[in-house]
Amino acid sequence: MDFLTLTTIIASISALILGIVVFVKNTRSRTHQLLGLYCIFVASWSIATYFSLTVAGKHEMLFWIRLVMALATAQSIAMFLFILTFPYRLFTIKKKILILILIAGVVTCVLSLTPFVFSDIELSSVGEVQKTVIAPGIISFILVTIGAVFSSIILSFKKFINASGMKKIQFQYIFFSLILMYTGIIFFAFVQPVFFTNPNYVYLASLFTLPFIFFTTYAILRYRLMDVKVVIRKSIIYAISLVAILSIYIYIAIIFKTSIEELLKLNPTWATAVLIALVALGFPPLKRVVERVVDKVFKGRKSIDLAVREVRERMAKKTDIQELTHLLVQEIKQYLSVKQVKVFTLQKKNDLFVYHPDENVYETLLEGKSDIINLSNKRSEITVYDEVPNIIEDGKGNGWLEKGAKEMKKRNVSVVIPLYVDNELFGVLTISEKEDKGAFTVQDIQYLERVRDQVAPTLANALLYQDAIERIGAVESV
Repeated sequence: MDFLTLTTIIASISALILGIVVFVKNTRSRTHQLLGLYCIFVASWSIATYFSLTVAGKHEMLFWIRLVMALATAQSIAMFLFILTFPYRLFTIKKKILILILIAGVVTCVLSLTPFVFSDIELSSVGEVQKTVIAPGIISFILVTIGAVFSSIILSFKKFINASGMKKIQFQYIFFSLILMYTGIIFFAFVQPVFFTNPNYVYLASLFTLPFIFFTTYAILRYRLMDVKVVIRKSIIYAISLVAILSIYIYIAIIFKTSIEELLKLNPTWATAVLIALVALGFPPLKRVVERVVDKVFKGRKSIDLAVREVRERMAKKTDIQELTHLLVQEIKQYLSVKQVKVFTLQKKNDLFVYHPDENVYETLLEGKSDIINLSNKRSEITVYDEVPNIIEDGKGNGWLEKGAKEMKKRNVSVVIPLYVDNELFGVLTISEKEDKGAFTVQDIQYLERVRDQVAPTLANALLYQDAIERIGAVESV
């Protein structure tokens, strides 16, 4: 299998898998639809690029080259609309503007399939494309397609600057992956054939879709991009990061090979040997760098299974509610590196949710009528403050969710975890922001869900035991 075939298969299959996963997650969301559509266009564009470089015959080559240009326009428009819409579920622009954008995209796609963009190609004696003959329609392609590309980059940068919490991290990955992807695609698939009349390196363009796919996948796995909640372990993050970095390094090595091959008139065999040497020598240090970075991300963190098991075993040895809550708070603070954790438990005689860090200090902050308590009664799932807008937009919340979010903000609470036993709310766990002000990852939420499931019965039994002791004491005093 040659290099072109391999890269085409990897790029197209990776794009299709990402597109299907995102689309299936929420078929009614415009952002999911647009990113799924973009991935389909990327896969189609990679396949069309492959055929434009492998078919024989002038007319066949010209057809596939024009199709490549049309699909390039389609994917750039889809990406621009995705960046424009994300993180919302519906279009945020006026219908008239949306229609104008779609019309401009369709017209440019149609023009790209005609002689108005590429009127002809010139072949070498061995049947390879030596020169592309551009026509006036290339102006439309530049304005619409290249314009959409730069608009996507600028808009994603603005949203990254203005965002906060989880959304800021998500836009960070989107922005930098767009820079990597479009730099390579524009240079190899547009600048080289149009301005330097050299289409020999177009095959490299499809490789540059991989950074976007890899980093978008990483953001989905790690930071719930597109609300796709997939749990991953350190080994998977390491593998994804290594493949992404190695891919970028190979791009640079290939560019270096082709440059010295042309400048020094080096024999292709020797140039290939240089490329192999670069990859072989560069892989070990790159691997070490990725290992250090991933280790830093997971610095000092145990596996979720081990951490949850340790919490369960330590709490099983205690029956006092105060000791139990103190132990739970310390374990969560240490594992998640958060500033503050509080456990409010229900006092039935007063209908109050009370937090008591020691024997002499009580904080009755969450009364039965509290908006956080109301939220916990109506929503048994863990609520992350950064995700509330998405929940509301999905129609899964109402006024009670907005009020709960306002109280969370007021109390500097980032996560609310309801504690239930027999479908009855008996406690609420509140967590502040992280010490490094980072976002709560998929793994963080899974850890909290597992801890809640393990400790809720223990806490509930401890409360019942405490109530029983208090009732016995009250009877004896009488």
